[in-house]
Amino acid sequence: MDLGELPINLATIPLLMVYEDRKEREKEIIRFVIEHYDELRKYGNFLFTLHIRALKEVLKEMDLSNLRGLELDVPEIIDLLGLDRIVEAAGKGKLIQKIGLKEVIEMEGEEKVIEMIGEDKLIEKIGPKKAFKIVSRYLSRGQIEELLEENTKGD
Repeated sequence: MDLGELPINLATIPLLMVYEDRKEREKEIIRFVIEHYDELRKYGNFLFTLHIRALKEVLKEMDLSNLRGLELDVPEIIDLLGLDRIVEAAGKGKLIQKIGLKEVIEMEGEEKVIEMIGEDKLIEKIGPKKAFKIVSRYLSRGQIEELLEENTKGD
């Protein structure tokens, strides 16, 4: 049976989900599934696994405002494609930009971020004088003198 010869309708879609010969035909199948998504909801994830490139092309060609009712099972898509693959495709920088660096730091915790950077590297980046100015805001003169004495005893 040549799947390329089958008409595209609700009855033939289960068979046509595995079709991949002529790109234009594949795009016609995808358009049909999108246009009849209410009836063909269960085939939506097949588009992401079997026809991702053609789906991407079709979505670029279509007026996406008509797709607001398209309810894709995103967790299922993530399971099927794998989170690592999605992160790689989207790009870590884009994801951090979308989430927001401040929120990423809040999610991880400032202490963990400082630990990852390293205290010495952090001071190197901000400069010792600036680090001293920052620390001196939180210490009394006596505490600063005490710290200086402790650090010069070993010299």
